[in-house]
Amino acid sequence: MQKLLAVIAASGMLFLPAFGYDRAEEEVLKEVSLDRSTPQLNSLPFSIVQILDYFSEAFGKRPVQIEAKSSVYRDRENSDEVAVITVSDLKAGVRIVLQATGNYGVTYIREFFEAPFFLSWESEELYMLLDRGPGIRSLALERFHVQLSIFNGGGWIVVELEFRPSHLPPRHVRLLMGVPAQA
Repeated sequence: MQKLLAVIAASGMLFLPAFGYDRAEEEVLKEVSLDRSTPQLNSLPFSIVQILDYFSEAFGKRPVQIEAKSSVYRDRENSDEVAVITVSDLKAGVRIVLQATGNYGVTYIREFFEAPFFLSWESEELYMLLDRGPGIRSLALERFHVQLSIFNGGGWIVVELEFRPSHLPPRHVRLLMGVPAQA
């Protein structure tokens, strides 16, 4: 499992503009966050607690805690495919990693995009990002930045999402697949 995650490493990224952004929704943006705690300067419009609550409901159980800042969910109900989701609290953001042996597991990520803490147009943008297939890409939205990495190989699909506050600079990564990088 660690070898598979090692496939995702640091370097370049692409910014895509948000499509369909309506300035009229700007007022709604301030009211969307369901987190009632005091916002911090480096915070996202949703919390790690909201994400964990969402996945706990989707999986029908609480996660297994690994280390101090990561939680793991494993779907054992489907005997044909494996789906494991790890949610990690980063210093400035949240990382969600799905490891699955088929498209069944990717459904968890697709349904996550419908979580109540995303605006409908944000969900649409996230779907389009996912639908572009394997590779690394990012998207700068008004409320947050997201970087999506998809690796498909060896019978596994790995989807990594990293959400960062919109005012922070993006993190740069490059997917390494045993092929020399071209200059």
